Amino acid sequence: MSWDLCGLCQKYDSLASRSFPEREFFFQRTQTGRPITAEWQGDLFRACAKHAGMDFPKDGWPRVYDFRHNFATHVIRKWIHGGKDVGAMPPYLSGYMGHSSLKATAYYIHLVPEHLTDTGLTAWGCMPEVPDYED
Repeated sequence: MSWDLCGLCQKYDSLASRSFPEREFFFQRTQTGRPITAEWQGDLFRACAKHAGMDFPKDGWPRVYDFRHNFATHVIRKWIHGGKDVGAMPPYLSGYMGHSSLKATAYYIHLVPEHLTDTGLTAWGCMPEVPDYED
């Protein structure tokens, strides 16, 4: 986690602890005390997007998690086009995204295969098998 994000989380924790000293979860719904779920987060995102005048096709609404995918694939593409040693970079992305292992980060690498096959960097001995699931 970056230092600025860590500072924001500490500030949030301090403010949330004052308002809800008995809270059980770092991020929780204030009305129910339950943790924030992906479904609730998606509903809130869609409500905010609609309020802001954004519109997507009925089946085309992005999930909040899609922004995470987008971020990770853009970082990998930036490495490739910037001439970085892509075989050595995944631990940095893994740490930044909060993954517990490189296996979770490897998922994003298969999202940009058209770029990776052109580089000759797909035969990485250090990378685990790409999982078929999302972290």
